[in-house]
Amino acid sequence: MASTPPMTWSEWLRASGKRMVRGCLLGFAVFAGIYALTHVGQDAVWHWQDFIGQGVTGGAIFGLLSILLYSLRKSRHQMDRLFRHFALGATCLSLIFLAFFFFGLTRDTIRWFQLTPTAIQEAYDKEKQEIDELLVTRKRELERERDLEIASADSEEEKKEIREEYDQDLIPKRMKEAIQIAATRQAQLEKGQRQDTSPWGLLKHFLTHGPSDNSRPQDAGILPAILGSFLIGIITILVALPLGVGAAIYLEEYRHKGWLNRIIQVNITNLAAVPSVFYGILGAYLFVELTFKQLQGEMWTPGPLIWFFGDDRAKAFMHFVFGERIAARNLLGGGLSLGLLTLPMVIVSSQEAIRAVPVSLRHGALALGATKWQSIWHIVLPQARGGILTGVILALSRALGEAAPLVMFGALTLVTYNPGLLTPFTVMPLQIFNWAERSDKLFLYNAGVASMILMMLLLSLNGVAIYLRQKARKSMVGH
Repeated sequence: MASTPPMTWSEWLRASGKRMVRGCLLGFAVFAGIYALTHVGQDAVWHWQDFIGQGVTGGAIFGLLSILLYSLRKSRHQMDRLFRHFALGATCLSLIFLAFFFFGLTRDTIRWFQLTPTAIQEAYDKEKQEIDELLVTRKRELERERDLEIASADSEEEKKEIREEYDQDLIPKRMKEAIQIAATRQAQLEKGQRQDTSPWGLLKHFLTHGPSDNSRPQDAGILPAILGSFLIGIITILVALPLGVGAAIYLEEYRHKGWLNRIIQVNITNLAAVPSVFYGILGAYLFVELTFKQLQGEMWTPGPLIWFFGDDRAKAFMHFVFGERIAARNLLGGGLSLGLLTLPMVIVSSQEAIRAVPVSLRHGALALGATKWQSIWHIVLPQARGGILTGVILALSRALGEAAPLVMFGALTLVTYNPGLLTPFTVMPLQIFNWAERSDKLFLYNAGVASMILMMLLLSLNGVAIYLRQKARKSMVGH
């Protein structure tokens, strides 16, 4: 039997158009009928706009379903082209949205570089004006106080004594104190004045200082959030990398076929798709309620540190690394929670990388007398290294961009000090959220600059992952 030639675009459009019209009419009738039935016998007033709107919605849904079902049933060639065009359109739409997103971040970053120097100068001028007005205001207060004392005096002689006391003693003495206070404030103002307002100077200050109060957005920085994200990333890698690779090696190289192992594999695969907020709840229970809440407020210095470095140096080291006191919701617990979040992803990606190593390499190693572990350590893992590192870096990128699990865990949105491992902490997404919800425009531009920094960091990590994947492919082709 001869195969049916593929339909031309005109034939497909004509046939699918008829079915789309039928589907639209059917959908309009069904949805409009549902709206009418739900309002029969009720006191609710009919709204023709809602009636027509629901009918049009139903018509659009049924019409698209009619085209899809007809294409699936009638012409696989047209369906292939349809899906290819749909995929191309979805990709172009995603790139357009990404371009708009980057355009918005770039615009906010440029505005930040433009407005911050002006805001710095305005704040300096305002404070200097307040210092200048301080002396005038203080002198007026003293003169007003003198006049009140004079007005309450009974005799002219007493008024004269009060005037002489204020003019010759009290006013000069208190004005001298006010001048000293004004000079101190002026010196502090000059010392704290930022001289370098070039783009590089502004960015350097932003990266090396902590957040400011609500009245000085131009002085805000993101250093505590950067340190928090950096330490969180290190803890996440230290947890997820050895456990994930070890689990992948066992599941791919050592496990035996059976129902228990199939259940384990299915659960690991499903855990990789669990919403991140559940890991925040799990981390809050495991590491806050069961662990660190029992140690809250305590801190000790190990004896070997005191013996090697002395009491003062050991305490200074513990304070610098871990903090002054143990907090229940600390950075170490947050890193462990994100380690649990990324662990299934690392396991799955490591399994895929190990599975991609040709079986012939394993057999060759075993034939030459190597043990099972020697073949894994010297043959399989070097070949799978690129894929494993790619999975780890992508998992780390996800962890650095997460905010929901850390919100559930109890991380702060504003930290003005450099965090330790056992102190309260914040990360870049939470700091961005804190700035974005404020009313001052400059805080919004701070959030835009921080978002650009975070985005560049994540894109760099993804670029490293792509490079490692390509390098691994070339290595495998070479072998």
